[in-house]
Amino acid sequence: MMVIACYAGVGKSTFAKANPSESIDLCSMPYSWILPGRKEEGEKLKAAPYLLRHPAYPGNYLAAILEAEARYEYVLIPSSLVVLNHLYTEYGIPYLLCYPGIECKEEYKQRYVARGNSEDFTDIFTEQWEERITALENDENGIHFRLARGQFLTDIKADLDNAIRAAVNGKKEREQELPALKECVDIISRQSCLWFMGGATHYYYPVDLTIEENRKWVFDIGKLCYEKDISIMIDGVQFLESFYDHGHGADVDIRLRKLSGRQDVLQMMEKLAEL
Repeated sequence: MMVIACYAGVGKSTFAKANPSESIDLCSMPYSWILPGRKEEGEKLKAAPYLLRHPAYPGNYLAAILEAEARYEYVLIPSSLVVLNHLYTEYGIPYLLCYPGIECKEEYKQRYVARGNSEDFTDIFTEQWEERITALENDENGIHFRLARGQFLTDIKADLDNAIRAAVNGKKEREQELPALKECVDIISRQSCLWFMGGATHYYYPVDLTIEENRKWVFDIGKLCYEKDISIMIDGVQFLESFYDHGHGADVDIRLRKLSGRQDVLQMMEKLAEL
């Protein structure tokens, strides 16, 4: 019924566990990044530098939010202003925006450490603390809830419920929009490509990201490329074709080569690592 966008550490997972039949903690990571499927590593993988962005994001996440919003009283998501802007401007979805006061920086740093977040994640959310909180404070579309020191999402549930009752009357139906969005996401996911830049030759390898085993393999390739300092991207086939059809790189005579299999990918990576 209502999207509740939560800053990292306010307690959205705890809120969902306290209200299991009415809530869903809709983590964005499986939609925004290519993950290996090991759920227990989720917190530790946040902000890992070798993760590859899912080419269907944010459309795949928006579709999941729309589906969840029709089934649950509380749809808990991260406070990504990019996602929230899409939800509000394209689908007319109101949202509650929950974040800590700017004075809570050290408290939240301890929360991240306690729940097992990586050092990279903790650094991102604390070193850019003022900028992130200020950006949320300046959001003009959401209904704002500013949490004080020691406060968690469960502590303000009554206030959230009051805001939800006031907001739901203005929501519009979206049954016709969801199928088209899901179809677009499916096409991009099935027709994706790994794309390696190697000087005068660029290499690509098609991969269907709807298959879990393929996502696991792509995750491992991304990590290996990071370790070997190899430039890699993942995007839809249509983007790849458009990039070269419009003459990008023509001034340096870039050649494009399709890789024939996973072994071919690994052999090409060994050659690129030596450059």
